[in-house]
Amino acid sequence: MTGLKGRVVSGLRWQAAAKLGSQLISWGATLVVMRLLAPADYGLMAMTMILVGLTSLVAEMGLGAALVRSPEVTVAQQRAVFGLALLVNTGLYLALLALAPLSVALFSEPKLWALTAAMGLQLPLAALCVVPESMARRELRFKQLSVVEIVQQVGAAATTLACAWAGLGVWALVAGHLAATLIKTLLLLRFGTVMPRFALRGQRELATFGGALTANRLVWFAYTQADVFIAGKLLGPQLTGAYAAAVNLANMPMQKLMGISNQVAYSAFSRLQGDPKALAQGVLGSLRITATIGIGLLWGVGATAPDLIPLLLGPQWQLAVVPLQLVAAVVPLRLVQTTLSTATIAAGHVGTDLRNNLVGLAVLAPAFATGATWGGVNGLALAWLLGFPLVFAMAVKRITGKLGLGLRQVLRQLLEPVAAGAAMWGSIEFVSRMLTGLVPGPLSLAVQVAVGGLVYVAVVALIDRPTLRELRSFVQRSPA
Repeated sequence: MTGLKGRVVSGLRWQAAAKLGSQLISWGATLVVMRLLAPADYGLMAMTMILVGLTSLVAEMGLGAALVRSPEVTVAQQRAVFGLALLVNTGLYLALLALAPLSVALFSEPKLWALTAAMGLQLPLAALCVVPESMARRELRFKQLSVVEIVQQVGAAATTLACAWAGLGVWALVAGHLAATLIKTLLLLRFGTVMPRFALRGQRELATFGGALTANRLVWFAYTQADVFIAGKLLGPQLTGAYAAAVNLANMPMQKLMGISNQVAYSAFSRLQGDPKALAQGVLGSLRITATIGIGLLWGVGATAPDLIPLLLGPQWQLAVVPLQLVAAVVPLRLVQTTLSTATIAAGHVGTDLRNNLVGLAVLAPAFATGATWGGVNGLALAWLLGFPLVFAMAVKRITGKLGLGLRQVLRQLLEPVAAGAAMWGSIEFVSRMLTGLVPGPLSLAVQVAVGGLVYVAVVALIDRPTLRELRSFVQRSPA
């Protein structure tokens, strides 16, 4: 396998191997940490991340993505991007310190000032990563990036677990985040760097694309974090923690899948922006694989949640069961839209993605406020289930025209995975009811997972054998 396709497949394999290896350790540590900490600790962290996450999106002004997408990159451009990242991230950290009292007043939580100040230290560290990481992605050096990710995730998991075990509460989560950023920075600097130049003269194209992408990210952040903001304001740390944990568990497979595919896909789609036909075919293939894996994982988690949550996390997380089921049901659609958004941005249509995110904010923010007011954490999750399909339908209609695709072509990629997922969820529900009161909880859960997995694979093999063959081929071949 040669050329761009070979390098993309190799990159995907390295990213998949890195994600699998690191996440087996990270997920195990996360489950232990969640048993050691209280929902209120996660609630405080979720509130902290609203302001910190917002400033993190602005941090490098989208210039890293612009470097990846640009047809040619000079050393002068790298130096200018590095210089601007240093200035912006340092300024943002100072702004974060100034705005932290606003979070304290908004949520009536005095602890948020110190938490925000500590978490914001990621900003100046992240500035050092922008150029070496972007150039590595541009050159499809995913083997090296995968090694960085493994070490980063393992180091962060070990730090969080040790601090939680020591009884540090929410500060264990802060320590894990800071350890992850520090480890990543130190390893990426070994790739080589350039001296910063504090000027963007002659870099108008990079700055324009980066600025548009930053505006897009801000709107995306607003509508994807509006639920946590509303929960923190209306429900308090305990219920916010339960809701945030449910959403994080539902989104974790999405984040890891997108971490595997989008890091490679953005680079690959950027290379194909001059060949619309090849880009469209690449997008359709990505959608089918993403939907097949995403629905199998997410609907499996949702179906087993009533037994999974109490067993793994303990009875204090029982409030997270229904929100997890509701959010997990809709996350596969978010996976598909994220893949389409990646292709849209790589093709240069940032404005289209921005309009989609504005629609998402306009539809979902009122739905979250209504859901939280009338239904608490379950109402918030229900707002995702009822509101996001509408957002998805409008976004897909707008995106397909930009990528040379038809709406039917996109929806066609979802039919077989949805059918298999429905059969899997039904089989798990049947097994759960049959075994209730007859066998211990752990055994019941194991049987549910085994039966659900076998049903899903069997249905996919029956109605979509080519996708199953492609996945089997991908798994069997070693990273090059």
